[in-house]
Amino acid sequence: MQQEKMLTGAPVKTLLLFSLPILAGNLLQQLYSVIDAVIVGHFVSSNALGAIGCTMPIVFMVTCVSFGLSTGSSILIGQTTGANARSGDQSKIPPLGWTSLCYALAVALVLAAICIPSTAAIVRVVDTPADLQADSILYLTIYFFGLPFVFGFNMISSVFRSLGDSLTPLLFLGVASVLNVGLGLFFVLQLEMGVSGAAIATVMSQGFAFLLQVILLIRKMRSYRREKGPFFSATALRRLTALALPTTSQEILISLGTVLTQVLTNRFGAAVVSAYTAASKTSDFVMLPMISIGAGMTVFCAQNIGAGQIERVQRAFRSLLRITLGFALVMALAVVLLPKQLMALFLGSNVTPEILAAGESYLYVAAVTFFLMALLFPAECLLKGSGDVNMFMVIAITGAAVKLIVAVLLIPALGYHGIWLGIAVGWLCEALLTLLRYRSGKWKRKRLQGL
Repeated sequence: MQQEKMLTGAPVKTLLLFSLPILAGNLLQQLYSVIDAVIVGHFVSSNALGAIGCTMPIVFMVTCVSFGLSTGSSILIGQTTGANARSGDQSKIPPLGWTSLCYALAVALVLAAICIPSTAAIVRVVDTPADLQADSILYLTIYFFGLPFVFGFNMISSVFRSLGDSLTPLLFLGVASVLNVGLGLFFVLQLEMGVSGAAIATVMSQGFAFLLQVILLIRKMRSYRREKGPFFSATALRRLTALALPTTSQEILISLGTVLTQVLTNRFGAAVVSAYTAASKTSDFVMLPMISIGAGMTVFCAQNIGAGQIERVQRAFRSLLRITLGFALVMALAVVLLPKQLMALFLGSNVTPEILAAGESYLYVAAVTFFLMALLFPAECLLKGSGDVNMFMVIAITGAAVKLIVAVLLIPALGYHGIWLGIAVGWLCEALLTLLRYRSGKWKRKRLQGL
């Protein structure tokens, strides 16, 4: 069983094999979001694509709430699984799983009840152009009705991963992706429903995959040996809230920082915005494998810390650092040696000398940040897995704030180069603080008690 390998298998091999489906899932999400945009852009109108694009910051912030809740559940269930592995009695897992799901659905319903009547106001707050507002409101309203499916899907995926199963969430994501593309083509091409068709396709595909997940979760929970007990655990709810609030707050504030960085960049005109958009895609690509392995690290740490195997966590961490630093070196060399080719990959023949200059300057700074990411992601995911979520939140928010503050201070003297340097200094601050926290060893005492 994958769960047993988490506690007894070769740490690096186990971690990498567990993380590969997570990486594949992240890539799949990127792919089908691109295909979704292509369908709307090609078969509806450029305005329709722009209307959906304007909703993305809002969708991202709402999704961050879902991911924050899921992270809290992953820590709680992972540590509980590890703590009870020796006895073989995992009777506490079903109440934790169902409580986590009920919690996610409740939060989703509250958010939907708040957001649906406020959709028009939300669209105006993000300065959506007047000619795009109607389609943006339509898309977001339908999306908000589907929030229980989004939150439920992410939470059940997190439950499976925290139990050591990263393949099942990938399979369900594949089902949702294929269905979303198929329904999107049907609603947009055949029924000519435009933006509403794209939104309905997304909600229906997510809902169908979620219902399948619930069926499999019922079977999974029944497989655990358990005495008759409550379906819902008030203790689990309190612990989940204590873990989820810091992780959710961190996700939301960092996403807000990203939006504000985009606002600063927008002030330098279309050429710099295009350069930043294209060059940052390269950084996103480099981050994706590190984030995916980091997600695996969180589960690995949670289970092994729950089992009291601190030394095993430290060995995995040191090995993972070597892997991420090696990956960062390869990617940094590629960026430094091939900046023009990377810019052309995203912009083709539209690369002007001004765009190229701005993009190259960003990529050279980004090459340095790759090494900071390689140090940061394994360490911060270890902190999360240990349950040290409050300090993790403080460090992450500090890093995001430093990026913005340094950028604002440097812009008068350096122009848009100040934004690039601000991003790098923020990564440096976050990496140093996270490594210092790791070196302090205080995270070892954050193991959840009474598991």
